Amino acid sequence: MLQAWGAANGVTLAAGTLNLCADRRPVVAGSFETLRPYAQLVQPAWRATQPGFDPRLYRVTLNGQVEAWLYRWSAEADLRTFVGDTTLCSAECHCEIVAQSNLRALLALKDGDVLDLEIL
Repeated sequence: MLQAWGAANGVTLAAGTLNLCADRRPVVAGSFETLRPYAQLVQPAWRATQPGFDPRLYRVTLNGQVEAWLYRWSAEADLRTFVGDTTLCSAECHCEIVAQSNLRALLALKDGDVLDLEIL
């Protein structure tokens, strides 16, 4: 789904996502790119039938310099349906980031590193 969105919008996304745990729930009240036109590509297919399914991308920057997107499976009200709590991060604070570059390599990241995430 993400790669199909990228191809349709002239964006080549790096494989995989960077998973972050924000220190507070991100405010994503602004505009977003909908991924609904690519929903038929979701595997497993039952995911797209879950109540609240509304995949979207929000533009962000990391450390004030790297452009990327915060990926969400749904609007914030339904986020817990798609992302559960873990011992390290609550569902509300979980941030799945996609970008045109491998962010771990580009930013020389190690587990536990701290980043500045700004939602545009």
